[in-house]
Amino acid sequence: MRQLLSRINFPKVFIVLAVTLTVSIGACGLTVFVLANKPGSDSMLPLAIIESVLMVLSAAGLFITFILWVIASIMGVR
Repeated sequence: MRQLLSRINFPKVFIVLAVTLTVSIGACGLTVFVLANKPGSDSMLPLAIIESVLMVLSAAGLFITFILWVIASIMGVR
C-alpha cells in the first residue's frame, strides 16, 4: 500500500478532477439554460445526462483522492 501511495501524484490528479468538475458544471448549466429557453431542443438531453454523470464521477473521484491523500500524509508517504 505504501509503495502504491508513493507513486500517485495527488496534486495533479486533484487538479485534473477539479477542472473536470468545474467544466462539467458549467457545461451542464449552459445545456439546462438552452433547454429551458429554446423549445423543441430535446436533442441536447443526452448531452445533459453525460455531463451529469461526469459531474458525479469527478466529484466522487475528488472525494476519494482527498481521502487517500490524507491517509498518505498520515502515513508519511512522499
